[in-house]
Amino acid sequence: MLRAQYLLLLTAAACLRHGTWAANEISTCEGKSIYVMDLGMFAAQHDLPQCSQADVKLDPGNGIPYLLDSPKFKAEEGLPYALAQHSGPWHLREAIAGSKYVTADMEQADIIYVYDHCYYMLWLAQVHTKGRKMPEEASPAGDWLMALYGSMLSSSRWQQNQGADFVFYDPHPGFTDGSVEAAYYKMLCDDFQHAMHIVVERGQRNICKAYWEISKKLMIVPYVPGSTDNREPLLGFQQPILPLEERQNLLFFRATCLPFMYLYPNNTRISTGKVMRHDVALALGKSGPNVDAMCTDKEFGGRFLSFQKVMDRMKSTLFCLVLPGDSASARRTSEIFMAGCIPVFLGPPYGSMPLAEEGGIDYKASSLFFNVTEYRGWIDDDMVWEIPRDERPFHVCNPWTWIPDIPVRDVAVQLQTVDELMDHLRTIPRSVLDQKLQAVMSQRQKFSFQPYITAPPSAINIILSRMCSTKKPEPIPGQDMGTAGAAAV
Repeated sequence: MLRAQYLLLLTAAACLRHGTWAANEISTCEGKSIYVMDLGMFAAQHDLPQCSQADVKLDPGNGIPYLLDSPKFKAEEGLPYALAQHSGPWHLREAIAGSKYVTADMEQADIIYVYDHCYYMLWLAQVHTKGRKMPEEASPAGDWLMALYGSMLSSSRWQQNQGADFVFYDPHPGFTDGSVEAAYYKMLCDDFQHAMHIVVERGQRNICKAYWEISKKLMIVPYVPGSTDNREPLLGFQQPILPLEERQNLLFFRATCLPFMYLYPNNTRISTGKVMRHDVALALGKSGPNVDAMCTDKEFGGRFLSFQKVMDRMKSTLFCLVLPGDSASARRTSEIFMAGCIPVFLGPPYGSMPLAEEGGIDYKASSLFFNVTEYRGWIDDDMVWEIPRDERPFHVCNPWTWIPDIPVRDVAVQLQTVDELMDHLRTIPRSVLDQKLQAVMSQRQKFSFQPYITAPPSAINIILSRMCSTKKPEPIPGQDMGTAGAAAV
């Protein structure tokens, strides 16, 4: 079974290497058309420059964009854009452009995909190049983006139904530094509330008072995974899964753990997830010779591993920990599935579970869940998971926004402390491990952002299907389109 699936993946990869970019036939999109609204179309109205992806360079280590004149690294050393973890909107645009569903007729299109990504990444590049001096730092591209959004809101196409058939893709949780932050969030939460929102974690819109309206068409997707070969973005998905008996380690975890509160004592955006990472790594780091769990921060005695080494270790490990970080989402989840490692979700709080809806990732089949009773090292005792109707946290770093994407109480093993985890993992029957590994193998293609022809659906295929199947909400008599109420999740 696994062998057959692997050969299927190789066939799909061969199609892509020969230049084929068309997406699968997507039944929900039949008879529908999609228009890509590049916000650059409004630039001339404001005497703004046209944006190009070539205006930024990507850090080869983490994929974060910087301006071309940044001395941090040379442009030729940068990461190819297709491998940037925040490049999902770019992949979606390319897939739509290469599909039979694309149209050049904006007024008659069934779906409008707003491509704001270029200006968004330029904004991010300006902020990172200047050193993230929040919140006073002025970043021109942020102001440009707000002006372009304003033109979009004034367009006749938007006015048809207040954006109910528009789609926005926000690939970066919590990013909006600078003087325009408040206005940016207000527009996302209020003006765009009837549109479809594609995000990498629920907290990106759970901070909105109009969350309950937004949640009707909210889609949580993975980060774009990396590749061990920049010339072949799909290489990680082409590698065979190592048999269980050939795996050298029982558990792997490696990530930065240094939280914001250590860097900025007065900063209210305390990173609960990174405190949790530190405590978990400390508890498990010496629990056995086949346990490889540690922080990479020098302050904690850690050391950096290249992406190639991280992937090699995950491939040769049975279980890989999934923990939140600055916010609920982590790129490592995509790469754990790509490596063929069995995911272990430890909480509370739990990491984001992208594509957990019907037709997406079956996490209960592929993953293990553990609920720790003694969590006071990283979460306050009075933490509540239901946000009151009239209250919303300020930022996605607040764990109040980290609502599990699937119910886990029925499958989570209860632990008093983190130290008990390894005893449970060591006693899982081989039959259960085989089932989990087969589920990982069948699901991992869904973390790829290349639209496949013959393989199982990729993230792009699933996103397109959801875009086309989302129905426009029926108008509610007497409701103010700009002030839809919020509700707790």
